[in-house]
Amino acid sequence: MVNEERLRVRQEDVDTEDLAIDLYEQTIARGASAAEAIAMTLRAFPDHAALIADYAFTQEAANTRQTAADAAADARIMARADALIASRLSASKAPSVPLTGLIDRARAHGLDLVKLSASLGLARSVLVKLDRRLIDAATVPAPAIQRIAVAIGCAADDLRAYLSGPPTLAAGASYRSKTAPDLADSDGAIRREPFARALGTAVASREMQQAQVDEWLDE
Repeated sequence: MVNEERLRVRQEDVDTEDLAIDLYEQTIARGASAAEAIAMTLRAFPDHAALIADYAFTQEAANTRQTAADAAADARIMARADALIASRLSASKAPSVPLTGLIDRARAHGLDLVKLSASLGLARSVLVKLDRRLIDAATVPAPAIQRIAVAIGCAADDLRAYLSGPPTLAAGASYRSKTAPDLADSDGAIRREPFARALGTAVASREMQQAQVDEWLDE
């Protein structure tokens, strides 16, 4: 029994390590610098700081050697990596700021709703529903949670905890359609929408393409 438990815990560690590397590579693929990718990945996976730093250094060193394969270039890469690691590890240990709103946190991170939507490839209507906790948090895939958390600069666990809180409706809210969505059950309780359904609605209203939806659901 003890050995089985150790194997299970180890498998969970391996899974999260793979997720951390995947997130770093995806961030680089979207055009981020190594520094930005390290910062974003550390926010989502602070427990894997050493792994992220080693992987980032290896990748950057390999890329630099393609154009300047000499000892001086390697030394500059090492110094830069050490500085990045030190600064990001320090930031990751700083006290976290309580998450009181997805969109408010994005604004504090330098992204308004339009920019956040564009950077994520996620419809504004879906982001608003997430912000108001009108989407069932249990239906949002873990990689999707991590992707959004990185974009707004918070921990994935903090974001999921926020999304699991009580739903809210903004006074005077506006919608793309001519009528407000029917969110209440017969007893007046607010009904949460599955994440996949919210994405489907965004496709129907031409806010998203089906390929974008598939990417969010396949993660």
